[in-house]
Amino acid sequence: MLRGVQRGGSFSVFARPYLSRYAHLFLGFVLIVACVGLCLAPLSWTEGVPFLLRMIMAVTMLIGGMMLMQSGSDNAMKELRFDALQATLYVVRQRPKRRGRVIASHAYDDIGEVDITDTELAVMDLKGRVLVSVPLDGPQDRLNAVAQMRTHLPFLI
Repeated sequence: MLRGVQRGGSFSVFARPYLSRYAHLFLGFVLIVACVGLCLAPLSWTEGVPFLLRMIMAVTMLIGGMMLMQSGSDNAMKELRFDALQATLYVVRQRPKRRGRVIASHAYDDIGEVDITDTELAVMDLKGRVLVSVPLDGPQDRLNAVAQMRTHLPFLI
């Protein structure tokens, strides 16, 4: 299925998750489970100082686990934006609930070839070097990318 989003004159595809993202999710989950286990561990309710230390540790682990889970679930998207007026292709790094940041911009005159496979969309310059590479997720993504590229760069496809 298409993991990208189509907005007006742009086509965006979610960036592939990296190992650190999975590590943050896993460690956050481990901290939250450890917090629950610490709260459920048998301890006399009449002992003041050990109970207070245990609750401080549990709250710290809960907050740390939630922060790790949030950072691990923050999906960054790589987005290709086509500006027909300025004849420019913009590569934008988009995060949820934040403004996009332009990573690179390439003039249409610098684009020599677009290679679209089931796994990758690659925009190459006139010398054959890859300018932008966006991962795709199967034949449906490839068809959607071809349709988007035809409207913006009909001279290449």
